[in-house]
Amino acid sequence: SISLSADGSLVVIGAPENANIQNIFRGNLVDHKKGYIVILKNINNTYTSISDIIFGDFAYDNSGSSVSISADGNTVAVGATGNDDNGENSGHVRIYRNINSNWVKLGENINGEEIGDLLGTSVSLSADGNFLVVTAPGYDNNDEFNVGQVKFYELPSTILSSSNFLLSKFSMFPNPAQRQFTINLSEGLQFKKVHIFNQLGQLLHVATSSTIKINNLPKGVYFVQIITNNGKATKKLVVE
Repeated sequence: SISLSADGSLVVIGAPENANIQNIFRGNLVDHKKGYIVILKNINNTYTSISDIIFGDFAYDNSGSSVSISADGNTVAVGATGNDDNGENSGHVRIYRNINSNWVKLGENINGEEIGDLLGTSVSLSADGNFLVVTAPGYDNNDEFNVGQVKFYELPSTILSSSNFLLSKFSMFPNPAQRQFTINLSEGLQFKKVHIFNQLGQLLHVATSSTIKINNLPKGVYFVQIITNNGKATKKLVVE
């Protein structure tokens, strides 16, 4: 499977039948047909990988059965028709977003409802990556078999844009953090406000102090967006 951004500068490729041949020869089928995707960018007329290979979760997931990249090249949807989370071949879809040059998985998998749904046979993102449509051709409606199903989703908007200048002038410590962390700015920047988002892009906390308490945040990965007199920037925070 394959999908291009609007300007053709980025391409995502799915390899759903991929298998680790060496492991298979050793009798280990843990990686058999996990499938994977890779994201490439046209750099000096050569398509070069800009992400790690993103593998399926389990053997026989066939991740990469379908792929879609948004027109702006910032969001990727990946179908895995062989995933068994809700029964054999129920299928699932995963969403990744480019945040500060890191491809971050958004939220939980979108799972098929029951055995044989084959959710993720096809996926398609809107131009801005905020809306997704997926198909499940094996879906059964009561006594009618394989009638199929189409699902629509609204995804979190891209709220984590950053100033490259600010990124170099903005630090957080400690990171990873447990109870609190402190933001440090250099070169006379004026601190105004900080927003903390989860990986779904949902705003969890707003603070006006440069030392932020996080006692109420569960362990996980969050995004801290600082707002200053010279723009805003976002960095990843790990809460332990």
